[in-house]
Amino acid sequence: MNFEGDGQGDLVHHGGREKAVCVYPYDHYPFWENELQKTLDYGAFGENLTIRGYWKRTYQSRFLTNRIMHHEKDDLAGIKKILEVEELSVNWRATFVKRLEGIEANPQERLAGDVMR
Repeated sequence: MNFEGDGQGDLVHHGGREKAVCVYPYDHYPFWENELQKTLDYGAFGENLTIRGYWKRTYQSRFLTNRIMHHEKDDLAGIKKILEVEELSVNWRATFVKRLEGIEANPQERLAGDVMR
C-alpha cells in the first residue's frame, strides 16, 4: 500500500499498511524559508503529505500517543484514551493492550510488524 509515485528503499521498515506516513504542516514552510533564506518545494522535509488546517489537533494527538508509547508507559488512563481511536494501527493497539495487561512488549516486535504473533 503506497502513495502513487512514492517508493521505499527499505521495504522491511517502510511501506505497507502498518507503517507511518510522514506529514508536515504547510504553515511551517514560511518559517523555514525565512530561516534558511531560500524557497522550499513541498516535500522538502521528506514528508509524504504537506497539509493545511487540522494540523494542531492531529499533532497534539500524535504527540500524546508518542509520549505514552515511549516515555510515560505506565499512564493507564492515557492508554485507555488512545485505544478509543479507531484509526490506531493494529501494532500500536496490540502494544497498548499488552501494557494494560501488565505486559511490556518488545519494541522490536512493533517495529518489525510482528506484534500479533
